[in-house]
Amino acid sequence: HSFSLNQRSGVRIRTLGEEGALCPDGADTVVELYQVISGGREFLTFNDDYEAGHLCSQIMTDLEPGNYEVAVKGFGGNSVPSYILEIIFSPVLALGDACDQDDPTLGICPADTACIDSVCIAVTPTISEVTATKVDDILFLTVSGRDDDRNAFFFILSLYDATGMQIILDEDAMQL
Repeated sequence: HSFSLNQRSGVRIRTLGEEGALCPDGADTVVELYQVISGGREFLTFNDDYEAGHLCSQIMTDLEPGNYEVAVKGFGGNSVPSYILEIIFSPVLALGDACDQDDPTLGICPADTACIDSVCIAVTPTISEVTATKVDDILFLTVSGRDDDRNAFFFILSLYDATGMQIILDEDAMQL
C-alpha cells in the first residue's frame, strides 16, 4: 500500500475488520510506515495493538511531503485474516488546538504532542535510568522514567543482536 503527499498532512492509518468492525476475529496486526527514498525506503514507525481489548493497529502522525509505504503484517509472523486498511488524511493541528482522538478528520496533533482532554499538548517523558540484567540466556531491561503528561506515552524499545538484526519489543514486552 503506498501514497504520496504534496504538502504536510496529518494521517491516520489503521486496520479494521470487514465492513468497518474494530478488528477481525483472530487478527493481531502490526502496521509499519516507511518513507520511500532514493535507493529504497526508510522505516519511520510501527504500531501493534493500539487499543486495549483488541489487537488491530493504528498510526496517527504528521508527515512532510513525499512518498510513503504501509506494510501490514501478522504479529509474530502469523497470517492476518481479511482486513480493511483505512488511511485518512487531515490537517495538522497546532499546540493548544482542540482535537478529537476519535475523529481525525478534524485534524491530527503534530509530532511530540498528544490529544489529551481534547487539546493538543506537548508530551515530554523523561527516561532516568535503563538497566540490563542477564539471567541464563535471557536479557531483562528495566526502563525507569517520569511522564508529566498524564500517561500520554509508552515506551517502544528496539534492540539489535550481534549481527545487526533488529529485535523489536512491543508495548506489552512481547517479542515480535
